[in-house]
Amino acid sequence: MTSFPAKVSLAGIALCVGLLALAARSHSATGARAGTEDALAEIPADQWLGGPAGGLSGAGLRGKPVLVEFWTYLCFNCKNVEGWMKETYSTYAPEGLQVIGVHTPEFEVERKVENVRDYVRKNGITWPVAIDNSQKVWRKYNATNAWPAFLVFDQQGKLIYRQAGERAVLGAEEAIRKALDEQPAQSAASGSRSGMTVTTSARRESARSAVLTVAFEPAAGYLLVKSPPNEVRLDPAEGVTAPPGPVLLGDPFRGADAGDVSYFEGGASVRVPLVLDPSLHGRPVTLSGSVVYHVCDAATKVCARQEQAFRVVTRS
Repeated sequence: MTSFPAKVSLAGIALCVGLLALAARSHSATGARAGTEDALAEIPADQWLGGPAGGLSGAGLRGKPVLVEFWTYLCFNCKNVEGWMKETYSTYAPEGLQVIGVHTPEFEVERKVENVRDYVRKNGITWPVAIDNSQKVWRKYNATNAWPAFLVFDQQGKLIYRQAGERAVLGAEEAIRKALDEQPAQSAASGSRSGMTVTTSARRESARSAVLTVAFEPAAGYLLVKSPPNEVRLDPAEGVTAPPGPVLLGDPFRGADAGDVSYFEGGASVRVPLVLDPSLHGRPVTLSGSVVYHVCDAATKVCARQEQAFRVVTRS
Protein backbone atom coordinates (compact mmCIF):
# COMPACT_ATOMS: atom_id res chain seq x y z
CA MET A 1 0.00 0.00 0.00
CA THR A 2 1.21 3.57 -0.62
CA SER A 3 2.19 5.62 2.40
CA PHE A 4 -0.27 8.23 3.66
CA PRO A 5 0.62 11.85 2.79
CA ALA A 6 1.87 13.80 5.79
CA LYS A 7 0.53 17.18 4.60
CA VAL A 8 -3.16 18.03 4.55
CA SER A 9 -4.63 21.02 2.72
CA LEU A 10 -5.70 23.83 5.06
CA ALA A 11 -8.60 24.55 2.73
CA GLY A 12 -9.72 20.96 3.09
CA ILE A 13 -9.42 21.14 6.87
CA ALA A 14 -11.46 24.33 6.95
CA LEU A 15 -14.15 22.85 4.74
CA CYS A 16 -14.62 19.60 6.66
CA VAL A 17 -14.27 21.26 10.06
CA GLY A 18 -17.19 23.40 8.97
CA LEU A 19 -19.05 20.33 7.85
CA LEU A 20 -18.31 18.62 11.15
CA ALA A 21 -19.77 21.53 13.07
CA LEU A 22 -22.88 21.44 10.93
CA ALA A 23 -23.13 17.69 11.41
CA ALA A 24 -22.90 18.00 15.18
CA ARG A 25 -25.80 20.45 15.19
CA SER A 26 -27.95 18.68 12.67
CA HIS A 27 -27.64 15.29 14.38
CA SER A 28 -27.75 16.40 18.01
CA ALA A 29 -31.38 15.33 18.34
CA THR A 30 -30.44 11.68 17.90
CA GLY A 31 -29.18 11.49 21.48
CA ALA A 32 -25.88 10.66 23.13
CA ARG A 33 -25.83 7.04 22.04
CA ALA A 34 -26.66 7.70 18.40
CA GLY A 35 -24.36 5.86 16.02
CA THR A 36 -22.79 3.62 18.65
CA GLU A 37 -23.88 0.23 17.28
CA ASP A 38 -20.91 -2.10 17.73
CA ALA A 39 -22.17 -4.99 15.61
CA LEU A 40 -23.01 -4.94 11.92
CA ALA A 41 -26.69 -5.72 11.47
CA GLU A 42 -29.26 -4.05 9.24
CA ILE A 43 -27.93 -1.35 6.88
CA PRO A 44 -31.07 0.83 6.48
CA ALA A 45 -30.04 2.59 3.25
CA ASP A 46 -32.59 4.49 1.16
CA GLN A 47 -31.19 2.72 -1.91
CA TRP A 48 -27.98 1.16 -3.22
CA LEU A 49 -25.66 1.99 -6.07
CA GLY A 50 -24.01 -1.30 -7.00
CA GLY A 51 -24.02 -4.50 -5.01
CA PRO A 52 -26.59 -7.30 -5.04
CA ALA A 53 -30.29 -6.72 -5.61
CA GLY A 54 -31.91 -5.79 -2.32
CA GLY A 55 -28.69 -4.35 -0.88
CA LEU A 56 -26.37 -5.64 1.82
CA SER A 57 -26.92 -6.50 5.47
CA GLY A 58 -24.80 -7.62 8.38
CA ALA A 59 -26.36 -11.08 8.39
CA GLY A 60 -25.56 -11.54 4.71
CA LEU A 61 -21.94 -10.46 5.27
CA ARG A 62 -21.07 -12.93 8.02
CA GLY A 63 -17.89 -14.75 7.14
CA LYS A 64 -15.96 -11.78 5.76
CA PRO A 65 -14.41 -8.61 7.21
CA VAL A 66 -16.20 -5.37 6.27
CA LEU A 67 -14.86 -1.84 5.75
CA VAL A 68 -17.49 0.93 5.88
CA GLU A 69 -16.64 4.51 4.87
CA PHE A 70 -19.02 7.39 5.60
CA TRP A 71 -18.41 10.04 2.96
CA THR A 72 -20.00 12.75 0.87
CA TYR A 73 -18.82 13.74 -2.57
CA LEU A 74 -18.25 17.47 -1.83
CA CYS A 75 -16.06 16.81 1.23
CA PHE A 76 -12.45 17.71 0.41
CA ASN A 77 -11.02 15.26 2.96
CA CYS A 78 -13.14 12.45 1.53
CA LYS A 79 -11.58 13.13 -1.86
CA ASN A 80 -8.13 13.01 -0.29
CA VAL A 81 -8.65 9.42 0.90
CA GLU A 82 -10.34 8.23 -2.30
CA GLY A 83 -7.07 6.90 -3.68
CA TRP A 84 -6.52 4.91 -0.49
CA MET A 85 -10.03 3.49 -0.73
CA LYS A 86 -9.43 2.35 -4.31
CA GLU A 87 -6.12 0.73 -3.47
CA THR A 88 -7.57 -0.93 -0.37
CA TYR A 89 -10.42 -2.34 -2.45
CA SER A 90 -8.16 -3.67 -5.19
CA THR A 91 -5.71 -5.15 -2.68
CA TYR A 92 -7.96 -6.70 -0.06
CA ALA A 93 -11.30 -7.42 -1.74
CA PRO A 94 -9.79 -10.47 -3.53
CA GLU A 95 -8.75 -11.73 -0.08
CA GLY A 96 -12.31 -11.50 1.24
CA LEU A 97 -12.79 -7.89 2.39
CA GLN A 98 -16.22 -6.35 1.70
CA VAL A 99 -16.03 -2.58 1.12
CA ILE A 100 -19.13 -0.41 1.56
CA GLY A 101 -19.43 3.33 1.02
CA VAL A 102 -22.22 5.16 2.86
CA HIS A 103 -23.02 8.50 1.23
CA THR A 104 -24.66 10.69 3.90
CA PRO A 105 -25.18 14.21 2.48
CA GLU A 106 -24.81 17.50 4.30
CA PHE A 107 -25.89 19.89 1.54
CA GLU A 108 -29.07 19.77 -0.50
CA VAL A 109 -27.23 19.26 -3.78
CA GLU A 110 -25.63 16.10 -2.34
CA ARG A 111 -29.09 14.61 -1.77
CA LYS A 112 -29.62 14.22 -5.52
CA VAL A 113 -28.96 10.57 -6.26
CA GLU A 114 -28.09 11.29 -9.89
CA ASN A 115 -25.28 13.59 -8.72
CA VAL A 116 -23.88 10.81 -6.54
CA ARG A 117 -24.32 8.24 -9.30
CA ASP A 118 -22.48 10.52 -11.74
CA TYR A 119 -19.62 11.08 -9.28
CA VAL A 120 -19.30 7.34 -8.60
CA ARG A 121 -19.17 6.59 -12.32
CA LYS A 122 -16.71 9.34 -13.24
CA ASN A 123 -14.35 8.56 -10.36
CA GLY A 124 -14.25 4.78 -10.75
CA ILE A 125 -15.86 3.83 -7.43
CA THR A 126 -16.76 0.19 -7.97
CA TRP A 127 -17.73 -0.98 -4.49
CA PRO A 128 -21.38 -0.79 -3.30
CA VAL A 129 -22.54 2.64 -2.15
CA ALA A 130 -25.47 3.05 0.23
CA ILE A 131 -27.52 6.22 -0.34
CA ASP A 132 -28.26 7.55 3.14
CA ASN A 133 -30.34 10.69 2.52
CA SER A 134 -32.52 9.86 5.53
CA GLN A 135 -29.38 9.57 7.73
CA LYS A 136 -30.60 6.26 9.16
CA VAL A 137 -27.27 4.49 8.58
CA TRP A 138 -25.37 7.49 9.99
CA ARG A 139 -27.50 7.55 13.15
CA LYS A 140 -27.12 3.79 13.58
CA TYR A 141 -23.36 3.46 13.16
CA ASN A 142 -21.44 6.75 12.81
CA ALA A 143 -20.73 7.86 16.37
CA THR A 144 -17.86 10.02 15.05
CA ASN A 145 -20.39 12.46 13.53
CA ALA A 146 -17.87 13.32 10.80
CA TRP A 147 -16.69 12.68 7.25
CA PRO A 148 -14.74 10.68 6.27
CA ALA A 149 -15.30 8.06 8.96
CA PHE A 150 -14.05 4.50 8.79
CA LEU A 151 -15.53 1.45 10.49
CA VAL A 152 -14.04 -2.05 10.31
CA PHE A 153 -16.03 -5.11 11.35
CA ASP A 154 -14.52 -8.57 11.74
CA GLN A 155 -16.06 -11.52 9.95
CA GLN A 156 -18.37 -12.21 12.88
CA GLY A 157 -19.83 -8.72 12.46
CA LYS A 158 -18.13 -7.25 15.55
CA LEU A 159 -16.89 -3.65 15.34
CA ILE A 160 -13.10 -3.57 15.78
CA TYR A 161 -12.31 -0.02 14.58
CA ARG A 162 -14.14 3.32 14.28
CA GLN A 163 -12.35 6.63 13.66
CA ALA A 164 -12.82 9.74 11.53
CA GLY A 165 -10.43 11.90 9.55
CA GLU A 166 -7.85 11.38 6.83
CA ARG A 167 -5.25 9.82 9.11
CA ALA A 168 -7.81 7.28 10.33
CA VAL A 169 -6.95 5.21 7.25
CA LEU A 170 -3.75 4.10 9.01
CA GLY A 171 -5.65 2.42 11.83
CA ALA A 172 -8.30 1.16 9.42
CA GLU A 173 -5.72 -0.67 7.34
CA GLU A 174 -4.19 -2.24 10.43
CA ALA A 175 -7.65 -3.43 11.53
CA ILE A 176 -8.36 -4.82 8.04
CA ARG A 177 -5.13 -6.82 8.04
CA LYS A 178 -5.88 -8.18 11.49
CA ALA A 179 -9.36 -9.26 10.43
CA LEU A 180 -8.03 -10.91 7.28
CA ASP A 181 -5.28 -12.71 9.19
CA GLU A 182 -7.94 -14.23 11.43
CA GLN A 183 -10.16 -15.18 8.50
CA PRO A 184 -8.81 -18.60 7.43
CA ALA A 185 -9.25 -20.19 10.83
CA GLN A 186 -12.66 -18.58 11.36
CA SER A 187 -14.15 -18.94 7.91
CA ALA A 188 -13.16 -22.57 7.42
CA ALA A 189 -15.52 -25.22 8.72
CA SER A 190 -12.85 -26.75 10.88
CA GLY A 191 -12.82 -28.51 14.21
CA SER A 192 -12.61 -31.95 15.75
CA ARG A 193 -15.84 -33.85 16.29
CA SER A 194 -15.71 -37.44 17.50
CA GLY A 195 -12.20 -38.01 16.22
CA MET A 196 -12.38 -36.11 12.91
CA THR A 197 -11.15 -32.70 11.79
CA VAL A 198 -12.91 -31.24 8.75
CA THR A 199 -11.47 -28.20 6.97
CA THR A 200 -12.88 -26.31 4.01
CA SER A 201 -11.15 -23.80 1.76
CA ALA A 202 -12.07 -22.10 -1.51
CA ARG A 203 -9.87 -20.57 -4.18
CA ARG A 204 -10.49 -18.80 -7.47
CA GLU A 205 -8.71 -20.48 -10.38
CA SER A 206 -9.79 -17.98 -13.02
CA ALA A 207 -12.32 -15.21 -13.56
CA ARG A 208 -15.01 -17.81 -14.27
CA SER A 209 -14.04 -20.72 -12.03
CA ALA A 210 -13.29 -21.60 -8.43
CA VAL A 211 -12.68 -24.77 -6.44
CA LEU A 212 -14.03 -25.69 -3.02
CA THR A 213 -11.83 -28.21 -1.19
CA VAL A 214 -13.07 -30.24 1.78
CA ALA A 215 -10.44 -32.21 3.71
CA PHE A 216 -11.02 -34.89 6.36
CA GLU A 217 -8.31 -35.86 8.84
CA PRO A 218 -9.13 -38.58 11.40
CA ALA A 219 -7.48 -38.44 14.83
CA ALA A 220 -5.39 -41.33 16.05
CA GLY A 221 -7.59 -44.36 16.70
CA TYR A 222 -10.34 -43.28 14.29
CA LEU A 223 -11.22 -44.09 10.69
CA LEU A 224 -13.00 -42.19 7.92
CA VAL A 225 -15.55 -44.34 6.13
CA LYS A 226 -14.94 -44.82 2.41
CA SER A 227 -18.07 -46.82 1.61
CA PRO A 228 -20.79 -45.69 2.05
CA PRO A 229 -19.49 -42.37 0.69
CA ASN A 230 -19.36 -39.03 2.48
CA GLU A 231 -21.23 -36.03 1.09
CA VAL A 232 -20.57 -32.34 0.47
CA ARG A 233 -23.78 -30.33 0.11
CA LEU A 234 -23.67 -26.78 -1.22
CA ASP A 235 -26.42 -24.23 -0.59
CA PRO A 236 -27.43 -22.30 -3.71
CA ALA A 237 -25.45 -19.08 -4.11
CA GLU A 238 -26.30 -16.37 -6.62
CA GLY A 239 -23.96 -16.50 -9.59
CA VAL A 240 -22.36 -19.83 -8.60
CA THR A 241 -23.03 -23.07 -10.47
CA ALA A 242 -22.07 -26.27 -8.69
CA PRO A 243 -22.42 -29.94 -9.70
CA PRO A 244 -26.00 -31.12 -9.21
CA GLY A 245 -26.81 -32.91 -5.99
CA PRO A 246 -24.33 -33.74 -3.23
CA VAL A 247 -20.68 -34.30 -4.19
CA LEU A 248 -19.50 -37.71 -2.95
CA LEU A 249 -16.18 -38.70 -1.40
CA GLY A 250 -15.71 -42.47 -1.38
CA ASP A 251 -17.21 -45.46 -3.14
CA PRO A 252 -20.82 -46.55 -3.69
CA PHE A 253 -22.12 -48.80 -0.93
CA ARG A 254 -23.10 -52.18 -2.31
CA GLY A 255 -23.29 -54.15 0.92
CA ALA A 256 -26.04 -54.76 3.40
CA ASP A 257 -24.42 -54.79 6.83
CA ALA A 258 -21.53 -53.40 8.85
CA GLY A 259 -19.16 -56.03 7.50
CA ASP A 260 -19.38 -54.42 4.06
CA VAL A 261 -18.19 -50.99 5.24
CA SER A 262 -14.75 -49.91 3.96
CA TYR A 263 -12.43 -47.21 5.24
CA PHE A 264 -9.80 -44.78 4.01
CA GLU A 265 -6.31 -45.61 5.22
CA GLY A 266 -5.84 -42.05 6.48
CA GLY A 267 -7.20 -38.66 5.60
CA ALA A 268 -8.96 -37.80 2.34
CA SER A 269 -10.17 -34.75 0.49
CA VAL A 270 -12.56 -33.83 -2.30
CA ARG A 271 -12.48 -30.90 -4.76
CA VAL A 272 -15.73 -29.36 -5.93
CA PRO A 273 -15.43 -27.39 -9.21
CA LEU A 274 -17.57 -24.25 -9.44
CA VAL A 275 -18.52 -22.05 -12.39
CA LEU A 276 -18.83 -18.33 -11.63
CA ASP A 277 -21.10 -15.85 -13.36
CA PRO A 278 -19.31 -12.94 -15.09
CA SER A 279 -21.04 -10.56 -12.66
CA LEU A 280 -18.78 -11.95 -9.91
CA HIS A 281 -15.58 -10.93 -11.70
CA GLY A 282 -13.04 -9.52 -9.27
CA ARG A 283 -15.27 -10.13 -6.24
CA PRO A 284 -14.81 -12.65 -3.41
CA VAL A 285 -17.56 -15.25 -3.26
CA THR A 286 -19.01 -16.67 -0.06
CA LEU A 287 -19.82 -20.37 -0.18
CA SER A 288 -21.88 -22.21 2.41
CA GLY A 289 -23.28 -25.67 2.90
CA SER A 290 -22.61 -28.77 4.97
CA VAL A 291 -20.60 -31.97 4.97
CA VAL A 292 -22.00 -35.35 6.02
CA TYR A 293 -19.47 -38.02 6.97
CA HIS A 294 -19.04 -41.22 8.96
CA VAL A 295 -16.25 -41.58 11.51
CA CYS A 296 -15.53 -44.88 13.22
CA ASP A 297 -13.59 -46.14 16.21
CA ALA A 298 -10.71 -48.16 14.73
CA ALA A 299 -10.85 -50.80 17.46
CA THR A 300 -14.58 -51.39 17.85
CA LYS A 301 -15.68 -50.35 14.35
CA VAL A 302 -18.54 -48.43 15.98
CA CYS A 303 -19.40 -45.55 13.65
CA ALA A 304 -21.20 -42.24 14.00
CA ARG A 305 -22.80 -40.10 11.32
CA GLN A 306 -21.80 -36.45 11.61
CA GLU A 307 -23.05 -33.33 9.84
CA GLN A 308 -21.09 -30.07 9.96
CA ALA A 309 -21.98 -26.71 8.41
CA PHE A 310 -19.39 -24.52 6.70
CA ARG A 311 -19.05 -21.00 5.36
CA VAL A 312 -15.93 -19.96 3.47
CA VAL A 313 -14.81 -17.05 1.26
CA THR A 314 -12.91 -17.62 -1.97
CA ARG A 315 -9.29 -16.50 -2.00
CA SER A 316 -7.11 -15.72 -5.01
